[in-house]
Amino acid sequence: ARAPRSQYDFVDTVEAGQGLIRSPGHDTLTIARAADRAEDASYVRALQASEQTHMSRMEWQRQSAEDLAATQMMSIHTLEARARADTVEDADSGC
Repeated sequence: ARAPRSQYDFVDTVEAGQGLIRSPGHDTLTIARAADRAEDASYVRALQASEQTHMSRMEWQRQSAEDLAATQMMSIHTLEARARADTVEDADSGC
């Protein structure tokens, strides 16, 4: 006769294809590892979100710098055009 299951310190089932007898300790370890993996996955997702936010901010800053440079170049061209026009007017009025 077999002893009652409560006296076993392992589960007497075999994983299909694995051929392993699993103990309660193994199950606890498996659960702990799964929790660690889930925690790690959450951490990785948080890091990826942070990286994406950082990259977006850098892109916005780059675009802002390019916009500022373009605005400054347009101002410079406008000032140069006015200076040329003033020079032509001065030359014309001097004749």
